[in-house]
Amino acid sequence: MINSKNSTEVGALINIGASKTTVSIFNKGIITSSEVIDMGGDNIDYDIGYVYKINRKDALYIKENIALADKNVAQVNESIVVEDKNGDKIKINQYGASEIVTSRLEEILNLAKKQINLLTKKEISYIIVTGGVTETVEFKNVVNYVFKKAVVGDVLEIGARHNKFVTGVGLIKYYDSRLRLRNRDFSIFSIEEQEELSGIHKKVNISENSILGKLFGYFFDN
Repeated sequence: MINSKNSTEVGALINIGASKTTVSIFNKGIITSSEVIDMGGDNIDYDIGYVYKINRKDALYIKENIALADKNVAQVNESIVVEDKNGDKIKINQYGASEIVTSRLEEILNLAKKQINLLTKKEISYIIVTGGVTETVEFKNVVNYVFKKAVVGDVLEIGARHNKFVTGVGLIKYYDSRLRLRNRDFSIFSIEEQEELSGIHKKVNISENSILGKLFGYFFDN
């Protein structure tokens, strides 16, 4: 997410997690300060559940599949029927659900904006917003409402193309970079499995219980 240009400037990273939002300041690619806001994507689920008196599972479904992050482009005539906690059928339209989502997202982003101003007095050259909730449709619109020069940082790695994996992917990349500095490498496969995969042995005999065996089984047995 932080490219070569960003590594020479001062910027901020906002990671909206499930229960907490982390605001970090980077100077020349090095983190210099950080603050945690006790609010995240789960709060949106609670808001939807509270307003419509529905369980959290349905609230989560509405957030991820019906509501938009920007209420201004939501439709009143698009709706879903669910049961509330009393067992009654209720209709929830996209605009009403989106109002709830937009309100909470704006609150989180404005709190993050305030923290950035508290954490540094230097000019901010870039702001990156990421985290699972940024996958909400039209999230970029809300970011533009709150910030003038912020972008949504997307996880693009194969097998992890969802921003909810941003922390895990970041930790793996950091660990890999530290190993490379020590001229070391790592792999989830044993040396024997690597040799089998590379075709060094003429006859490939892969145990079904090994990681490699399970990998081949997943793709080729079905």
